[in-house]
Amino acid sequence: HFAVSAHLQPGFLADIAPLALWSTTGAALSWASSQGFLTLVAMRLGAEPVATLAATRLPMMPMNLLLAGLGGLLAPSAARWLVASGPALLHRRLMAIGAGLSTTTMLWTALLWPCREWLLATLSPHRLPHAPFLLVGWGTAFALMAIRDTMTYLPAAAGEYRTLTLLTGGTAAVSLLACGVGMHLLPDARGAMLGVVTGEGIALCATFGLLRHGQRREREISPAGTASRA
Repeated sequence: HFAVSAHLQPGFLADIAPLALWSTTGAALSWASSQGFLTLVAMRLGAEPVATLAATRLPMMPMNLLLAGLGGLLAPSAARWLVASGPALLHRRLMAIGAGLSTTTMLWTALLWPCREWLLATLSPHRLPHAPFLLVGWGTAFALMAIRDTMTYLPAAAGEYRTLTLLTGGTAAVSLLACGVGMHLLPDARGAMLGVVTGEGIALCATFGLLRHGQRREREISPAGTASRA
């Protein structure tokens, strides 16, 4: 650490400050979206559906912890792979990791299914309305989230925090809108869950759209760079 710090260029903090600002803003938007979802459900449906959604989400927490734990490893690894191998290989690696995490999430949900009645009765002494539907909904949402979160490490490794923050804000707004529409069409916890799954699906599509745009831009730049070197 001392050897590295000795070679840091003057003013490097000013260089990374904008990236830190965008990254912090993105994290704040993500947190606000999560809290906004619960607030929206409470305002629209009351406190009981919020408790039901939280209780049926609890069995999926091991997958959430797995995603969070791997995120701490993927962030520096993605930056290293980008420098060493380029964005194309990084894209394939992250896609494989995301698909593996999504498959693991679906397998975990399938493992929980046979013991769902006992598990949900243990989590809450009260009957949880539509609990099997909500459990499958959370499994689907986390499976989509596994791919989306993993793929965002590609633009993050390239330092595109501003783009990621704008994407986070846009998809958060769309997700909350989807939850509101879902609860309007189905005024119980199932409507909120349909909104969550729809929002995750839209966020995943938006993430792939961002990656596709980056690949197209890379292809446009590469021939120009090759021609200039020639």
